[in-house]
Amino acid sequence: DTTLSALPSLDVASIRRTSPTALAFTATANGATVRLGPFHDAHGHNYTVYWNTGGRASVRIANAAGGLVLGIQDMSTADGGRALLWTDSGTADHDWELVPDAGGAHRLRTCTAARCWGVLDMVHGRRRHRAA
Repeated sequence: DTTLSALPSLDVASIRRTSPTALAFTATANGATVRLGPFHDAHGHNYTVYWNTGGRASVRIANAAGGLVLGIQDMSTADGGRALLWTDSGTADHDWELVPDAGGAHRLRTCTAARCWGVLDMVHGRRRHRAA
């Protein structure tokens, strides 16, 4: 247990998942490695953690069943680029950021072209695409 004089500064770019099946992560905070995990796994503990992140981090949106990630076909940066699920090859078109909207909602925005993900038509089964 440590009493802090200020919030720890978490380097969001350092967050790494440490398990393919559990929500377990490591990151760097104030220059030291820290373990991150969901609070529902912290049975028997009574504590609160706050982090000063100082910005946004990119995320990869993965299908939990198959491991495919959300990406943009041919790494397109144009309006209307087709979104698809793809094997994670480490390319930048797989990086997304959550952009806060009113009422607690969020939009997904590509880190490569600053385009938000949208749906071409609101009919089930239609292709998804990026919008400006």
